[in-house]
Amino acid sequence: MYRSFIALIFFCVSCTSSFKSNLQDADKLTITFFGEAVGQEGSRVVETENSDAIQRLANFIDGKTGAVKNCRQPSGFLQFSKGSTNIQRVDFYLDENCRFFVFPYDNKIQERIMSHEAVDFMNALKTGAPVY
Repeated sequence: MYRSFIALIFFCVSCTSSFKSNLQDADKLTITFFGEAVGQEGSRVVETENSDAIQRLANFIDGKTGAVKNCRQPSGFLQFSKGSTNIQRVDFYLDENCRFFVFPYDNKIQERIMSHEAVDFMNALKTGAPVY
C-alpha cells in the first residue's frame, strides 16, 4: 500500500511537471490585458523572450487547483509560443473576488488559483512596472 501511495504521488507530480515543462519550452510569451470594455483587446500587450519571466509565469500557472466562481469575463490571456508555433493559451482573471488561470490541457479545462504573488506580478505588468 505504501508503494502504491508513493507511485500515486509521483504520477501526480509528473503530470503537473509535464504541463509546466511544456510552458517552459516556450521562447516567447505574449500577455494581452483586455481594455475596460468587456472583451476589448489591446488595452495593454506585453511581450517577452526572457526565459526567467516565462519560467516565473509557468510556475504561477502550475499552482493549486480550484473552481472558478462568480467570474465575469477574463481580464486577458497569456500566449506561450515557440518559434511561430503557439504552445498554450491561458486566460486569466484579475478581479477582486475572482483570481484564476484557466486553460485547456489534457482534454480538460484546468482552473488554477492565482497566488498573491502572481496577482502582484500580473498587476505590475498591467501598469507597466518593471518586474522580472
